[in-house]
Amino acid sequence: MINAVLDIKLLASEDWQLLKATRLRALCNSPAAFVSDYALEVHKTDEQWRELLTAATWVVAMEAGVVIGIAALFPGHLGSEQHIESIWVAPTHRQSGVFSTLLNALVDRERKRGTRDLALWVLENNHDAKAAYTRLGFVPTGERQPLSRDRFEMRLRLKIDD
Repeated sequence: MINAVLDIKLLASEDWQLLKATRLRALCNSPAAFVSDYALEVHKTDEQWRELLTAATWVVAMEAGVVIGIAALFPGHLGSEQHIESIWVAPTHRQSGVFSTLLNALVDRERKRGTRDLALWVLENNHDAKAAYTRLGFVPTGERQPLSRDRFEMRLRLKIDD
């Protein structure tokens, strides 16, 4: 359970540097949890970071002014679904409710907007993330996609009730 006051902040266009710093920190800290990597993203231009920020809805969890978690919601390929990506929680705050708080903030936002379900891809070997998503109600769709010869993702979906 969360011990201190946790603030959830919806990032605005002027927050691109916060997104950059947090995303690069996440990639350094948890390289196996992401499809991308630090060496690739550290070379993005400021304009590319601004574009990434405006391409999605980004939320951060902050404690005492420090970002301890981040999550994004991108428009899905089919137009009607929303796609969760890039969730990360600082190692010092894992197993403390930050993950579910971030995810619930996105779910609540989308419920109010009339979204019926959310989807995401998770690395098959990221057992902690799969377990966390399952606890929050996500279920496998049966879809699977290769990232490389020996690395795969599986798709999960959450039906949002009215």
